[in-house]
Amino acid sequence: MPRFQLTGVGRKTLRKRVRVYEADDLEHALQLAFNDETIVEVAQTKILPDIPASENQVRYATELGLQFPKTISKKEMSNLLSDALKQEHYQRINAQLPPTEAQIELVKEKGFSVPTGITRRKMVAWIDQIIEDEYQENFEDES
Repeated sequence: MPRFQLTGVGRKTLRKRVRVYEADDLEHALQLAFNDETIVEVAQTKILPDIPASENQVRYATELGLQFPKTISKKEMSNLLSDALKQEHYQRINAQLPPTEAQIELVKEKGFSVPTGITRRKMVAWIDQIIEDEYQENFEDES
């Protein structure tokens, strides 16, 4: 969905406002601004480029074996990943992915060594448990 940067003033405050709206078209963006009580200077309206997919999204999609254009937007990539993970084929691949570097680093920072062959999914559950255990320890210390 296109993004529009609208410049105007607040209807009540008369303060300058610059807002970004995701809308189907300029008319829809202007309606959203009107709902926000912004009087828009139409001449200063800009259509903003799509936000590109993040490095993490690209890496994840590549790990899953998905095909996508280099210019894919963040929102399009999000939809692509969501749709793919509804399919059994990609669910199986996802279940076998190795842990991310960030997961490995976090576990090591907590003083644990990473078992060989652990999957990303199992690492997520383990990290959740580590955090829960820490929370419980801190909660008990306060009692």
